[in-house]
Amino acid sequence: MYPSRLADFVREIVAVEGPVHKEIIIQRITKGAGLKRAGNRIRAAIQKAIRYAVKNDFVRDSKDGFIWGTNQNTPPLRNRSNVGPSEKKLEMAAKQEIKMAFEKVIPKVFSIKYKDAVTEVLARLGFRRVTADTRKRAELVLDECISKGKITRNGDFLSLRK
Repeated sequence: MYPSRLADFVREIVAVEGPVHKEIIIQRITKGAGLKRAGNRIRAAIQKAIRYAVKNDFVRDSKDGFIWGTNQNTPPLRNRSNVGPSEKKLEMAAKQEIKMAFEKVIPKVFSIKYKDAVTEVLARLGFRRVTADTRKRAELVLDECISKGKITRNGDFLSLRK
């Protein structure tokens, strides 16, 4: 199939699900074609279509594995409790979405404990059982928010910057 035709599928997927991880785009196109898995040739063809879509400004590549709509600046906050195991990984959530979840969970006036904030954000994103890797990724995003000054840490307590 021509990259331009597959790029149309990429654009459609991103319009509905963006920002979306490249691996999920590969899964969606593979499943849409009635295939069980993507071999090397299929993966290469879809990756080429993603590059074509980016080059032609159909979508935008954030260079961290996520593809965004060209005019999309804010991700939706999604609950992943009903997605399949291959998608139910925090790595499949854009860092911006995780940051936004922390900003919604951490109150402006009162404070919340660091550990509780992480647990609450992961629950809002649909992660009920949390692995060490999932918790570590969430904590890295939270630490980045703290270092950039969006969130204030006072001992073990967090609050949004006023």
